[in-house]
Amino acid sequence: MASLTRRADEILRAEVEKCAGKDRLSQLEKKLVLEELEKLRSQKGSPASLEELRKIVISTYPYFSIKVLDKAARANRPAGIWGKIKTATVLTIGSVGALGVLGIVSHLPQPTEQNATEPVAQNTPTPAAVTSPSSPAPETMSIDDNYARAIALVEQSDRLINQATTAADLVLGEQKLTQAKAHIDELPVTYESTEPYYTRRGRLRYRQTTVYSDQFASLRSKFEQMQAQIFQEKQAKTLLNQGEQALKTAKQQYQQAKTSASRAAAIASWQAALDRLAQIPTETWAGKTAAEKLTAYQRDFEQSENLTDSIERTGKVIQAAKQFALQAAKLGQNPPHPVAKWRQIENQWEEAISRLQQIRVQDPNYINAQKLLATYKTNLGIVQTRRQAEEASVYALEQAKDLVKSWIANTPTNNSVWEQNRTLSQLQGIIYQLQKVKPGTTAYREAQQLSQWAQQNLKQMQP
Repeated sequence: MASLTRRADEILRAEVEKCAGKDRLSQLEKKLVLEELEKLRSQKGSPASLEELRKIVISTYPYFSIKVLDKAARANRPAGIWGKIKTATVLTIGSVGALGVLGIVSHLPQPTEQNATEPVAQNTPTPAAVTSPSSPAPETMSIDDNYARAIALVEQSDRLINQATTAADLVLGEQKLTQAKAHIDELPVTYESTEPYYTRRGRLRYRQTTVYSDQFASLRSKFEQMQAQIFQEKQAKTLLNQGEQALKTAKQQYQQAKTSASRAAAIASWQAALDRLAQIPTETWAGKTAAEKLTAYQRDFEQSENLTDSIERTGKVIQAAKQFALQAAKLGQNPPHPVAKWRQIENQWEEAISRLQQIRVQDPNYINAQKLLATYKTNLGIVQTRRQAEEASVYALEQAKDLVKSWIANTPTNNSVWEQNRTLSQLQGIIYQLQKVKPGTTAYREAQQLSQWAQQNLKQMQP
């Protein structure tokens, strides 16, 4: 037979309808509770007890009518004396609270006749020992109740988040997890267990041991996992909201654009918004929602005033310009370079600039092209300056070499003052000419060597 009879189901559903609110979140909560009841209707086995029914509704509706639960439990019990006994037993257990899931109360061995007078440890746990001393809930609950409610709330949060169809599902899922935390905080990390043992003389003794609950640790681990997932979902939802708002703004700007420049700027913002939506993690609700909408968004984007052809054409032009710029950058590595190579680098930058200048103001990639154009013109100016410095330095070095040759050929044969002054003047002219050679040129190193030679000769000839 089913674990929940039709009559019991009707009783519980009627009370759920009374407890549920009319807003979206309340309706989602109602749906979750009704789904749990439906599971019992389709589940074969022994009839659900009062405690089992209470745990289904209590996590969502803490003030669910006890009378209705009692009535539903009686309607759900099997006919006959055994069913009555079973229901009475369940009601008795439900009225005093379930025993703790930790199983602290052990079936201790009874002392034998020879050790019946031995004292029993005073801290032997009792059912009252597993009852939480305080709880954020309106009533004090046992560890078993806190654990059961925490499990139910975490499971509901898991379903709401991982099967979310609207943003409201995520909000309710977070609320359920917050409610679960209040019950998880009431669960102990460890508990003291009293273990019996016999001495060598056969006497019964008791000792306290600390027990770690893997069951609670697993629940806490699941709770932390759900917290991290909610954090990811909230971040993704923020990205979705920002992306959709940016997309809406860009479309409005495009529709209201009066000039080519403003239209191009709107198109660039439009594309950036689409890229932002595409980057939302697809494992989140926001990512799935964005993926479903992106097709329509992309179609609108491509259909706006034949945008696709224009983007493709200008994109190819920009790519071609980048190739020339890349080649120029490679040739310019590891300077200094001779004049001929600097001219070759200039030609590459000029070709890249020429390609970018083909993009018109009304083209969608005009702004990007202008940014690259400004960079490329700056690079061209630097190369031209380096080439001019190279030309001037090479020329100055050649002039200095000619003066050196003239100085050597006209070495004075006498020590007249006139000859000495003429020689000193020529050395100073060589040094002056070498100073025109700029650092960072191919002529600079040789110019420095000649300058040192001229300085030494000048120093030797001075009185």
